[in-house]
Amino acid sequence: MRIVTTDTFDRDVGRLARGEKELFYRVLETRFLPACDRRVDNPTEPWPASLRVKQMKSRPDVIEFTWEYRDGRATFQWQNPSGEVPFVLLRRVGGHAVLDNP
Repeated sequence: MRIVTTDTFDRDVGRLARGEKELFYRVLETRFLPACDRRVDNPTEPWPASLRVKQMKSRPDVIEFTWEYRDGRATFQWQNPSGEVPFVLLRRVGGHAVLDNP
């Protein structure tokens, strides 16, 4: 699965503590991206329950997921350009506050 990041996401990553950054990338690589790959093959494939993936009410084009149970959140958009391979646009990462401006 190809990933593209926004400048805001890149700044958010820079604000994460070292342990948070390590945990986020571990969850991204071991749970989130494999689930994305499965959804490319079968769009009805459910997301892993542990990620608590859901569409944002304030921004229906943006989806959020949990990477750390207490406060780790990230937002993304599923991009599927015509004639191209789908990819994930990672928008924000951090605590619940990132959901205020996804």
